[in-house]
Amino acid sequence: MLGPDLLERIVVQTDGVPLFIEELTKAVLDTSTDHNGTALSLAVPSTLQASLMARLDRLSEARQVAQIGAVIGREFSHALLMAAALLPATQLERGLGELVASGLAVRRGAPPDAVYTFNHALTRDVAYTSLLKGRCQIYHQRIATILEEFDDGFVRATEPELLAYHYQQAGDFSAALVHWIAAGDLAEQRGANAEAIAHYQSAKALTENAALPAADRARAAEVLLKLGNAQWQTAGYRA
Repeated sequence: MLGPDLLERIVVQTDGVPLFIEELTKAVLDTSTDHNGTALSLAVPSTLQASLMARLDRLSEARQVAQIGAVIGREFSHALLMAAALLPATQLERGLGELVASGLAVRRGAPPDAVYTFNHALTRDVAYTSLLKGRCQIYHQRIATILEEFDDGFVRATEPELLAYHYQQAGDFSAALVHWIAAGDLAEQRGANAEAIAHYQSAKALTENAALPAADRARAAEVLLKLGNAQWQTAGYRA
């Protein structure tokens, strides 16, 4: 149980934010109880991120699984995680089981068709930012490569923006540019001009990136024409 002084400190520290109250209370019950289950002194994390990080750090095999899942996104499939993680099946199953048991993620369905979702967007963000940049880029590149052929190229044909995002985060700007343009073209074909504009603007930003090879930066005029046409479709000639 939590004593009145401890409860008051939790309420004050969390400023009444429900998610922070939930996470901080779990952190207290996990780490600050005596053998009778009575809460002792509280080492209060200063932020919600710190509380979530502390919970993540206490997990053994689930921490790495959560990090790789976070690179995929707020939601990730068992099949894609298995392909990207390159972990033994038993280790992956234990990690996923621990992650779900901790309450940091929920599972729909049963493996190998299961889909996992982080309980909060902030949980995904904390897991993601706990990865070193180099490792994060490696996973983004691996996920993009897998998605290129995943489900007979279904993602490549229907969600090129997803590939563009992962390639860009991996630092493969040439591949990202190709897929941002493809995403804009696909959105325009569907009549989704607002989406097309957003994708072409992402492509335009890449053509202005000095890290992009000169041959790819030369596609700036092509991108601007596509962007202009999408804006004309949305807002008229004056756009």
